[in-house]
Amino acid sequence: MDKKVEPLVSVILPVYKVEQYVETCIQSILNQTYQKLEIIIVNDGTPDQSMKIAEKVAKDDKRTIFINKENGGLSSARNAGLEVAQGEFVFFVDSDDKIHSKTIEILISEMKDDVDISVIAFKKVISLKENEDVIERAEFKYISGLDALKLYLDDNTAYWIVSWGKLYRKSLFENIRFPLGKIHEDEYTTYQLIYEARKVAYSNLEIYYYLQRSDSIKGSIDLSKRMHYMEALVLRNEFLKKKKLSEMYKQDAGRALYLLYKYRDIIRDENLDNDILQKKLNNLYLKWIKVNFQTLNWKEKIGCIMNCVLRRW
Repeated sequence: MDKKVEPLVSVILPVYKVEQYVETCIQSILNQTYQKLEIIIVNDGTPDQSMKIAEKVAKDDKRTIFINKENGGLSSARNAGLEVAQGEFVFFVDSDDKIHSKTIEILISEMKDDVDISVIAFKKVISLKENEDVIERAEFKYISGLDALKLYLDDNTAYWIVSWGKLYRKSLFENIRFPLGKIHEDEYTTYQLIYEARKVAYSNLEIYYYLQRSDSIKGSIDLSKRMHYMEALVLRNEFLKKKKLSEMYKQDAGRALYLLYKYRDIIRDENLDNDILQKKLNNLYLKWIKVNFQTLNWKEKIGCIMNCVLRRW
């Protein structure tokens, strides 16, 4: 990144039922050492005092844009922010987290001409009152988008999967949006962005502070919502096949099938009498077979056929 030119960074912050945390989160954005920001605060129809607090904290900062919309979920709120974002780069923050004062400065310094995503690690915290860490040196590695996608699949951890903690060149979102009405929305999206990237810069520097909340969306997921996760994996498998990434696709197919069996067994072991849940799982299994059948050996093909004929799903 040419230090003489300071590009605009759009920071997108969805707000919903976070009145205990949103002030600290917004202050951490306002206090960034990199100042050329467009701060997009999206009111996702929150019923509490979150937006009143947000407006009080940020209303005098001319870099702030407020969007009010009906509740549509995290994906809907992020998409709303993307629609109005004017920055060359985009950064997402969840409104119950906070970022280090140098987070944007460090990330954007790594956006060389052909780097489209820069990634930092996160630190799990139980309180946003914790002091930020002292940064002595930030070391980044640079790899191609395809190599980053391979790391994403091999590692399969939140570091690569989550949408926050990453600075994106906004052009990556030209044909990509977050899926509406889904939990695990990042599982549907991040791998596509990494695939589109020419290069990715990444570091283990922990300068995103991720609050551990038992009442958060992810902390209260039931089995029916885990079907969203399974759907995302099957769609990812299909995506890899379409892109002719054979090694990645075959590896990913095995992971998806293992989890399909795992969730099937959970439903049976817990005697869950839920026809809708079972039907969703059946449909995902059939979709997996459609995507992967031609690559299976004859024993695996017979097994899939028998599962369907004998209604083992």
